[in-house]
Amino acid sequence: MNGEKSALRAKPLRLPAPDQDYQARLETTDRLLSAICHGAVKYRHMVRLALRALRTGADPGPVRAFLEPWARTLREVKRLAREL
Repeated sequence: MNGEKSALRAKPLRLPAPDQDYQARLETTDRLLSAICHGAVKYRHMVRLALRALRTGADPGPVRAFLEPWARTLREVKRLAREL
């Protein structure tokens, strides 16, 4: 039994080298998801404000104009999602 234990201690545990391509892909995915979440949360907040206004009887024209500046954010979220 002691011979087996000493043999196990003598062999160092060797981990395979990290797959750099896989790590880079995961880091890219993390970056894209973070950007998507950030943009989506901001846009969702604006959409909720617009919905609240519409539900209380606001004219759709000004609500549409209110969301127009956020169209770029929505396009960016969609572009980033396609990159995934």
